[in-house]
Formats: sequence, C-alpha cells, structure tokens
Amino acid sequence: MKHGMRMSKVEPISPDYPLILASSSPRRKRLLRQAGIPFRAKPSRTSEDSPIVEPEAMVHHLAEKKAMAACRRNGGLWVLGRTPW
Repeated sequence: MKHGMRMSKVEPISPDYPLILASSSPRRKRLLRQAGIPFRAKPSRTSEDSPIVEPEAMVHHLAEKKAMAACRRNGGLWVLGRTPW
C-alpha cells in the first residue's frame, strides 16, 4: 500500500471500466485507440511545484504525484501516467 491508498478490487479495462489516461497527449490517445483500449482522457490539474531540484528526480516525482491524484479522483479504475522518457 503506497501513499495511504487502500487496495480494492479493480475491474478489468472495458467500456464500462475504461483506462484513465492522465494526459492530454494526442499521440497517447491515438495509440490507445489503435490498440482498441477503452479509455477516457482526464489530464491532471495537479500543481507542478516540487521540493526536489534534481531534474530527473523531479520529473519522476511529478509524474507519480499526478498519477496518484488521478487515482484518487478515479478510484477503482486503471490509470495510465508516464514520465517523458
């Protein structure tokens, strides 16, 4: 259990339980459509403030922060978040 999140039953990705894409990237949307994966794009509106100054560590910290915020807003659904590399 990470960041105080409780583990609960997670349904398989389906039209009733789509993947949450925590991004507005047209390329990621296109890839998911091409793969036939049901999804909803819900970009994170999370602050990009970070106590971390080292660039690579900051990017990973912010990616996790945004993905965790998306998980909290969309409990029980799979969330796809990523780092730039």
